[in-house]
Amino acid sequence: MKNRVKNIAYRMGILKILLLVQRLFLKAPLILMYHRLTAYNGNNISVDDFEQHLIFLKENCEIVTLDIAIRDVNKPSRGKLKVAITFDDGYEDFYHLAWPILKKHDVPATLFITTGFIDKSVWLWPDKIDYILKNSNGFTAQLDGFGELQFTQETTKEAWHRLGDYCLVKPWKQRDKLINQLAVSLGVELPQQPVQGYQGLTWSQLKEMSAEGLSIESHTVTHPILSTLNPLEIKEELSVSKQVIETNINQRVNIICYPNGFARDVSNTVEEQARACGYKYGVMACFDKQTANNPYRIGRTSAAKEISTLVIGLLRASK
Repeated sequence: MKNRVKNIAYRMGILKILLLVQRLFLKAPLILMYHRLTAYNGNNISVDDFEQHLIFLKENCEIVTLDIAIRDVNKPSRGKLKVAITFDDGYEDFYHLAWPILKKHDVPATLFITTGFIDKSVWLWPDKIDYILKNSNGFTAQLDGFGELQFTQETTKEAWHRLGDYCLVKPWKQRDKLINQLAVSLGVELPQQPVQGYQGLTWSQLKEMSAEGLSIESHTVTHPILSTLNPLEIKEELSVSKQVIETNINQRVNIICYPNGFARDVSNTVEEQARACGYKYGVMACFDKQTANNPYRIGRTSAAKEISTLVIGLLRASK
């Protein structure tokens, strides 16, 4: 029902009118967060959805670089809402799906990459779960701490969400132990490197996109929950990823995007290490006006699939 009301409001032009009215008020820039696009229309954000997002944003907002959005985050201004586009992780399909659309519409964007993923030494843990469930020989597993997991081919996605929600708040050792136990219980041998569909970009692709204007920043080495690590482990995740990107891309790295990126995932120690490693800013995966003045806790808003929901997000976040 809510979606129907939002869609009707969008089709009637009400949301566009609200954006026009919004220009009269002081507001801070908004940073939008994307992860992966799909080539087909489904439940997730597709290439077509994303292109419609960009067309709408160009017509009704001012799309700016992330540097400008961060610079002005504490300088509310009138006029068109400033919006910055960001993508997380660095999946290989970014090169084929997202980047051509960004270039077509001449829109600046920032990509946060997990360097171990790019080097093919790291699977992103949600992908491990997805691969195991889709390639399992059985449909029941008893997992320490989690309990019994039962699923069918039709409920694989539901099982993935349940396991993902559970692992999201667990230290990496406990999380990896559970994922390994899942693989053994279901008789699945996980390849050493991510396979097709789960792979990251190559450095060659990243260099090409960087030369064409893409801004590339850090998302750590292995995508851990930083607040669960000790200071030395945090330092290694932050410093190594920064150094690897700067060496390969020949572009200075100033921003760390915290994995998971909620308040519980970023401690004072994480902030201190980010500062010590030479980062100027840290971005979250949530929007928190309480920390708006903290350059190491800059909020972002997750992009929605439907234009109507996206616009309502723009209106809410910029109040």
